[in-house]
Amino acid sequence: MTQTKPTDRLDAAIRDYVEAVFREVMRVAARVRRGDPGDLADEISAEVLEQPEGIMARYPDP
Repeated sequence: MTQTKPTDRLDAAIRDYVEAVFREVMRVAARVRRGDPGDLADEISAEVLEQPEGIMARYPDP
């Protein structure tokens, strides 16, 4: 049986959260913005990745 470290769970939670943020931004941006909404989603996801601990502390169970 493989042991999962708390940091592995946090990393997986951060990854899942950023992916969800990216999808939601893409969905909203596609509706309200002309052109490629991917650039906006990329920018927001990058901001989330720059400060994951602060974001995960505010939303401990994403």
